[in-house]
Amino acid sequence: EEAMRWRSASREIKAEVMRRGWNRKMGTFTFAYDMPLTDSSLLAIPLNGMLPPSHPSVHSMVKRIEHELVYNHLVARNIFEPTPFLLTTYWLARYYIAAGQRDKARRIIDHLKFDLNKPVK
Repeated sequence: EEAMRWRSASREIKAEVMRRGWNRKMGTFTFAYDMPLTDSSLLAIPLNGMLPPSHPSVHSMVKRIEHELVYNHLVARNIFEPTPFLLTTYWLARYYIAAGQRDKARRIIDHLKFDLNKPVK
């Protein structure tokens, strides 16, 4: 019975996010309701199973993130924090793998590799 309540709550949350979190004009989910801001934490939507990586809304959202927040294969948190955010950079690579875009994922992972024997400049 408790599992049924959790599933019901999950369905209600998903319905609300789909209704209030999607910005049609931007073609993406937004950081918060009624706040037209793209945030890389939105990558949690396909990674946590709210929507599949193949869903058109997810595809559109990722395109927006790529356009606004990806610099040299690194993902910024949002436009106000333009420095790389490694967690969401890995999330983008995980999304690419789940979406069958292994070459894009490989480029990110290869870019993040660093030599521990090399001095930091």
